[in-house]
Amino acid sequence: MSKYVNRKGWSARNPTDFVALDWGKVDKFIIHYSGASRDQTVRSIQNYCMDKKGHSDIDYNDLIKGDTVYEGRGEHVGGHTFGLNSTSYGVCVIGQDGDATEEDLACLQERYAYACGKANRKLTIYGHGEAPGQKENSGTDCPGSEIYAWIHDGRIDDTAMEPDEPASDVVTALPEVRLGHGNPKAVKLVQAIVNQDSEPAYQLLLEDGIFGPNTHKQVSEWQARHNVPNSVRPDGSGDGHFGPACWTYALTLD
Repeated sequence: MSKYVNRKGWSARNPTDFVALDWGKVDKFIIHYSGASRDQTVRSIQNYCMDKKGHSDIDYNDLIKGDTVYEGRGEHVGGHTFGLNSTSYGVCVIGQDGDATEEDLACLQERYAYACGKANRKLTIYGHGEAPGQKENSGTDCPGSEIYAWIHDGRIDDTAMEPDEPASDVVTALPEVRLGHGNPKAVKLVQAIVNQDSEPAYQLLLEDGIFGPNTHKQVSEWQARHNVPNSVRPDGSGDGHFGPACWTYALTLD
């Protein structure tokens, strides 16, 4: 799994305006590159979007460099693609054509799976310049020949993040557990899963089958640390509910 840096982590400025994405309308996943040095910071990209372009925030929902995903606008309407921002999820790979790596590709696959999960449908993947209405309005080469090759070769696919079929069968039989609620046997299993985390500062939970405040706190931190799909809020914190998304993710761990 990728590393995830929320807005606070890259010292984001506050947006001047924001509108929540309506996932029921999102049917496109649009990929961009920043078109500048691989060394540029996410904050410098935000400064350019806000100060030079006059936009309300950084343009993209997420940004990627190597094995790291940076939260952009998150689940708010972006400013990345002419006429399509309210019906798409836009992700920017930091750098120019030829800079992207296999780690970038893996992060793109993760974010595509995430967006498909949030929209509850398979989204159509576009490079910025090939998205509907863009050639007439921008004529951009974004996201460059390298990333276009990934798109055209089908290398970005939500199935890359799907568990094997037996895991799906198991998940349907596992209950959701959350603060103050849950079958004790299921809660004990959750506590054991979280206790397997190898973070140096991690403090083991008492595997007592009680989903109390400490278990809620540790589950939330586990979700955020692993960027579990459909379990992390826009601010980067976990929601603390151990349901189908968490069970599915846990069953893919070694």
